[in-house]
Amino acid sequence: MTDAKPVPLARQGEDLLPPYAARSSKPDASYDLWLTTGRILEHWHTGSMTRRVPELHRAQPSAVMYMHRKTRRSAG
Repeated sequence: MTDAKPVPLARQGEDLLPPYAARSSKPDASYDLWLTTGRILEHWHTGSMTRRVPELHRAQPSAVMYMHRKTRRSAG
């Protein structure tokens, strides 16, 4: 059953995002890439739990790295 009169949401329109925090480390000459922990459909928890499921492991048996062509060329 729905309410006859709409009820306004609490905190509607407020910014609920956490405050910005600068990264603790930045790329430099010795390590010049930003790495992220991208998620894939078949595995979560970095695979620590899902790699035990044979069907999921077969769907994505190893980690994958994507890199732009120009970045790859400059890295050698």
